[in-house]
Amino acid sequence: MIRDAFINGLLSNSIRQRLLENKILDLSSAFDQARSLDVAQQNSNLYSQLTIPTSASIQEIKSHLQKQSMTDNHLAATAKSKQLSSNVSAAIPKIDDDYFCATISASANSLFRVCHNIIINDRYKAEALIDSGSTNKSFISNKLVTLLHLNIIYEQIVIGMASAALSAKSDGYCYVSITLQNKIYNKVKLHVLDNLCVDVILGTDFQELHESITIKYGGKRPPITFAALITMKTEPPELFANLTQDCRPIATRSRNYSQRDKEFIKFEIHRLTQAAIIEPILSTFAQHTTKSLYQKKKRPYTAFEADNKLWQYTRMPFGVTNGSACFQRKIDDFVRKYKLTDCFPFIDNITICGNSQKEHDENLLKFRLAAIDAGITFNEEKCVFSTKTLDFLGYRISYGSLKPDPQRLAPLIKLPPPDNAKSLQRIIGMFSFSAKWIRKFSDKIRPLNSVTQFPLNQQQISAFETLKNELVQSSMQTIDENIPFTVETDASDFAISATLNQDGRPVAFHSRTLQGSEQ
Repeated sequence: MIRDAFINGLLSNSIRQRLLENKILDLSSAFDQARSLDVAQQNSNLYSQLTIPTSASIQEIKSHLQKQSMTDNHLAATAKSKQLSSNVSAAIPKIDDDYFCATISASANSLFRVCHNIIINDRYKAEALIDSGSTNKSFISNKLVTLLHLNIIYEQIVIGMASAALSAKSDGYCYVSITLQNKIYNKVKLHVLDNLCVDVILGTDFQELHESITIKYGGKRPPITFAALITMKTEPPELFANLTQDCRPIATRSRNYSQRDKEFIKFEIHRLTQAAIIEPILSTFAQHTTKSLYQKKKRPYTAFEADNKLWQYTRMPFGVTNGSACFQRKIDDFVRKYKLTDCFPFIDNITICGNSQKEHDENLLKFRLAAIDAGITFNEEKCVFSTKTLDFLGYRISYGSLKPDPQRLAPLIKLPPPDNAKSLQRIIGMFSFSAKWIRKFSDKIRPLNSVTQFPLNQQQISAFETLKNELVQSSMQTIDENIPFTVETDASDFAISATLNQDGRPVAFHSRTLQGSEQ
């Protein structure tokens, strides 16, 4: 009751509405939040009323140009640069070089670490703010545009602020050349905005030109690195080209979840929303999965229900039926486009090879440069470099050799003999899948195929252990295709077999047990 009376007594309607949205707010938290909102509202009002020191000089220049236009019947833009520089010098003291035209901005003292001096169009000094929170756009003050007589390409867009209630309007953009720390950037696109706290704001579109940007704050704690994924520079694949016009959604009921599952789903939905991976929608399509894709017009096709709402993904994951195939196709196109050699992609795993360390390093460097150009991001912590042995897809791959992955075979070593018909069929199927690794497989599997009762006798247990050991110790070697091949065959009363040889050395085996009608 006291909390409600406190909220109802507030003068600001917006603050009162914000507090009423939180139903579990206590009196102390309500007071702290109301005070924070009030301070923010006051700062917002002060921000909108700020007067930039250059405004007086710019206004004076405008009046001077207008008077000159009225008397001399010329446009304002025809004013000579010397007259412009003299007016600016009168309003802004301590300009040592007439070649440069400096402006004074109203940037806060707290921003000095991220503010840097730049040169625009090789002539004009200005102050730039490195803003990592911008909406992938860079901005320039409208007053500076007027001062420098920059050509504006008119385009009206609305710029969203950190608070959804605040926004700004830009009427156009211009292209300039920027010199920052002795580096020149040509044709930088800057959107024109009023009342900027600095002359230029360099957003993420400018920062993405670099691999990373480091800002030193002088703190005692170690640096923090945030992994920022960039968008791959490729056309989005078409996943739903086969849908017909009369396609209709399938009605599905919501599943029942435990309280623990509900809390996990709610946490994941919040995390994915904050990362802009998913977004809420109003769609008739829904599916019981947390996978969708990123083409705007096709996003509703893969909507999913979670936390009593409908959501859709803004990116293409592997969850859709042909998502993996489309991703694999794009990676293959990337390899072909940049003509990468000895580069073997498998969905999101890429193996880069070389016959020597030098060749390996050259291929790796070529891939890295291509990945940067295409906007591909890879996790350095999961990468393995300059290795001679690689465990991949259940195999241990080395130079000229292919073996089963020992980690995958560790449970096989501890596998006990089968004690019923169902477990026996599973074991026979497992050994049959790995038959290519076992020499004379049909002969060695025959005792297990003839089992009629349990437990197994000593001969059958011995055959079981022999198959396990041979599978663990097996390996396949690469062959020299320039050496002639020889095929040797053999047959018995219950099996047939064949061996592929090179110079008397076997390189491949094949065998099969004969069926009853074949014996």
